[in-house]
Amino acid sequence: MRPIEFVMNSKNLRKPEKGVEWNPTLPALELGSATGFTKGTIIPQKPPADDNLERWRDAAYSFRHTPRVTPLRRTGQLLDGRQMAIEKFTINVSEALLADLRRRLDATRWPDELENVGWELGSSLSYMKSLADYWRNAYEWRRQEATLNQLPQYRVALDGFHVHFVHVRSKNPKPLPLIITHGWPGSFVEMVKLIPLLTDPAAHGGRAEDAFDVIVPSLPGYGFSDRPTERGMNPFKVAALWARLMAELGYERFAAQGGDWGSTISTALGLEHAQHIVGIHLNYIAGRFLLGGTLNQTPDDEIAKSFLAELRAWWDLEGGYSHVQSTKPQTLGYALNDSPVGLAAWIVEKFRTWSQCDDLLGNGDPKLLNTPVL
Repeated sequence: MRPIEFVMNSKNLRKPEKGVEWNPTLPALELGSATGFTKGTIIPQKPPADDNLERWRDAAYSFRHTPRVTPLRRTGQLLDGRQMAIEKFTINVSEALLADLRRRLDATRWPDELENVGWELGSSLSYMKSLADYWRNAYEWRRQEATLNQLPQYRVALDGFHVHFVHVRSKNPKPLPLIITHGWPGSFVEMVKLIPLLTDPAAHGGRAEDAFDVIVPSLPGYGFSDRPTERGMNPFKVAALWARLMAELGYERFAAQGGDWGSTISTALGLEHAQHIVGIHLNYIAGRFLLGGTLNQTPDDEIAKSFLAELRAWWDLEGGYSHVQSTKPQTLGYALNDSPVGLAAWIVEKFRTWSQCDDLLGNGDPKLLNTPVL
């Protein structure tokens, strides 16, 4: 089929009327100038023979690039009139930014440390020096970048706010759509090993009928999603963004999974968007679920009392990070944004504490540094 250019039409996200013939201007792909991308061409696939909405939407997504075509944009309009756009996304950190990272690592001003404290007062000085040396001299970001770019990634514009996400469709019939939300201090990188197990369970000892289409968005302010510029971004607002994203992708009903912030957002999806939610799965229930009590007012149940006592002790010992981040994040941001080692120490200490391990770097696994880099 001859390559042709497509222009987006707002009708593309609506079910076509019966009897309407396939029009090659309807697959809804805008290549272009509106976003500063170079124009290009695509080769459309054969459209569906009937007016089935799901197949029709799949046809709009089923395209392949001609050689040299990397920039592409898909735009549309929701039924309530709000504008959306989806852009294919490739990670490409500039050499200037990587050079600045190396310069900052070389210029690290190391703090003092009391004798024989190890990790008791925070990230170990000897460990951080070893990690910084590995980061500066052995860690290969370009190799990690190439690995991550094997995942199909996109950015979607929701009323001007851009959200980065991974979208991997299963090859199995009738997969269940699943949106997975990470937490802090995480990123979509946490899900890299999980995705193939979910999209192709038969290849990993499971059943084909248990397959999922997997969507992994980056939380606002994380990774390649936009940073909020005003107050009010909370789990319910993020859940609303996720519901809109899933509708744009053609999923009327879907499941949600998450831990940490992902647990609260997945819960918000179940509470506020129940008509679209098949079910939710939480791998970490945050401390704000207090079994009917609070840290200062315990319930009558003895098991709940024991849980709250342990939770109170944990917050006293380990909760400083959360209190600072939730009360004075701007002050903390100056240090973390300016010092790569400072940011890594802030995050790695939590990875170690919550992983219950003695040696995070282990055999030199470079993925430990991917989250601080992102």
